[in-house]
Amino acid sequence: TRLDRCPECAGSGAARGTRPERCSQCGGAGQVRRVQNTFLGAIPVTMTCPRCAGEGEIRRQPCPRCGGQGRTRHTVDVEVAIPAGVDDQMRIRVPGQGEAPPRGGSRPGDLWVYVHLRPHPRFHRQGRHLVHEIEVSAMRAALGGRVEIPTLDGSVTLHLPPGTQSGDQFRLAGRGLPDPTDPRLPAGDLLVVVRVVTPRPQTERQRQLLRELAEAFGETVEEPAGQTDGAGGLFEWVRNIFSGRQPPSEER
Repeated sequence: TRLDRCPECAGSGAARGTRPERCSQCGGAGQVRRVQNTFLGAIPVTMTCPRCAGEGEIRRQPCPRCGGQGRTRHTVDVEVAIPAGVDDQMRIRVPGQGEAPPRGGSRPGDLWVYVHLRPHPRFHRQGRHLVHEIEVSAMRAALGGRVEIPTLDGSVTLHLPPGTQSGDQFRLAGRGLPDPTDPRLPAGDLLVVVRVVTPRPQTERQRQLLRELAEAFGETVEEPAGQTDGAGGLFEWVRNIFSGRQPPSEER
């Protein structure tokens, strides 16, 4: 809601059919001069007119709708243009959409809109840069391959190199946010962070293949006795390999 010019009196504050009168005490200036006696002598001072409260006018018959204030409160809808790349807590100025001045003032004030951003399900921002996390299988990370990456302008293809580690970042230049104050500046980048998902073997065949993979890498992995749920030695070795951590050395 905001205070707009009263439609009954057009903002004058006077009842319909009447007009504000010039204050007889200040002559419409809104100020009066007085002489104040001090220990230094008589000093002329200027003060607000006590009769018209500094307005220079008297309303003998106030407007019944606004009570002589010249403004009434209304609820209005204002369309605000949000610039691309706007950040949290940023202010947007909308000229002329603020409140009307009291009793026939000049022009309405401005409306200031404070922006609060909701979290995005896919991206979080670092200034003008966007960050997006993807999960890839350990096999794709090891062998490399193509991954579809969502951006603000549609999907693009990212080529993962062989041996990609969990936590590796890839930069897509110009796929971030524009500068909201100057669109001529280059846009930010999209940073893609890789999270490697370690496989959990569910069958004996899968465990056997992982054992062969471990042997191919020159590792000997001993599984705890009775281990069948994919946790323990073999699973730890696979997780260490694809997360970029070195497996612990065997005790001699």
